[in-house]
Amino acid sequence: MAKFGIVASLAFAGVTLGTTTASAEVWGGGCRAYVMEPGDVEMDSCAYAADSSNSWNSTRIYPDVTTVEHQWNPGDPDQVDPCAQLMRVNPDGSLTQIHDFVCGGWVGPGRGGPSQNEWKGTDRAWSAPAGGTYVVQSGYWATVNGHYGYYGNVQSPRIYT
Repeated sequence: MAKFGIVASLAFAGVTLGTTTASAEVWGGGCRAYVMEPGDVEMDSCAYAADSSNSWNSTRIYPDVTTVEHQWNPGDPDQVDPCAQLMRVNPDGSLTQIHDFVCGGWVGPGRGGPSQNEWKGTDRAWSAPAGGTYVVQSGYWATVNGHYGYYGNVQSPRIYT
């Protein structure tokens, strides 16, 4: 009974017990190795914590997407617009988009060889809700074999907050 009386008195006095306002810390993430996508385009999808020390002690996540256009075959795109989204991994394994990092802008071929474009969304870093599991999913807009559309959906390793 004495413990209940003390807790009740503290609560009545406006003292809050057992709560914190700690923010989430991002851990996990990193890069998924290059994945071959339609039109002989290779993509990787990376996710990092957004702080200047490159440590994971941050609450913000940013994408880092590299797109390589090989142009080995007729019909391969001569321009791509790489994009990234932050997806929550639901308990059943399905994904729900919770943030759109938008697209990085159209990029074209290099001189005499494959073009490689690294698009970092550091200026678009976003704080994911605490207690979740996330992936950065990347893809690209392009015309492949005469068909304009969105291709890809390469996922980074999982990120935890």
